[in-house]
Amino acid sequence: MKLTHDLIMQHRTSREGWSKAQIQALGLTWLPGQGWVKDVIGMMLSDHQLHQLHQFTGKNPAQLDLLNAVFS
Repeated sequence: MKLTHDLIMQHRTSREGWSKAQIQALGLTWLPGQGWVKDVIGMMLSDHQLHQLHQFTGKNPAQLDLLNAVFS
C-alpha cells in the first residue's frame, strides 16, 4: 500500500505524534529529522509495516484494554 499524507496522519498517537515503534516500522531511525513525514509520503508499505503503524498508535482497543488492565 502506498503511504499517503492522510494515512500517516490517521495513524498518529493520541498525543498527535508518532511512537518510536511506528517510526522504526517505516524504516527510519529514532528521532527522525525535520521533514521526515514529507520524505515517507509515497513509499510503499508492506502489510506488516501497515499493521505496525496501526498497532502502535495507542488507539488500538486491544492495546488500550491491556494498558488499562496493567495500570489500574
